[in-house]
Amino acid sequence: RARTMAISVGNIIVTLDKRRLQMIQSGLDTKAEKVLEVAARHIKIGWKGYIIAKHVIDTGAYLNSIHIETPHAPFERIISDQVEYGVYQEFGTVYYLPGEGRPTLGPAVEDERPNFLKAWDELFR
Repeated sequence: RARTMAISVGNIIVTLDKRRLQMIQSGLDTKAEKVLEVAARHIKIGWKGYIIAKHVIDTGAYLNSIHIETPHAPFERIISDQVEYGVYQEFGTVYYLPGEGRPTLGPAVEDERPNFLKAWDELFR
């Protein structure tokens, strides 16, 4: 690949040395993956913390089922539970009015949002 790029407009010539840009880009993917991994771990810990704090524990299956998956696609994490009733804990059921669930994942994500956004922003400084 060419290391420089020249642009000419009239009698003005601008030369851009792309080596620095390529150097920044080469380390960016690894740093972005690390930011994502840290955020996923914090959300998982927060989610479990909310389950305990809100007394959403019966057998412990819900609490112990929370895990992080790292798909083959870059920059993606899936944080989920392995119980069929987790969605009802979060959002409620037909026996409760909508919004009367005991949300645990949503608050954990919202708690991590400012930390994630700050870390993501710092990647580009």
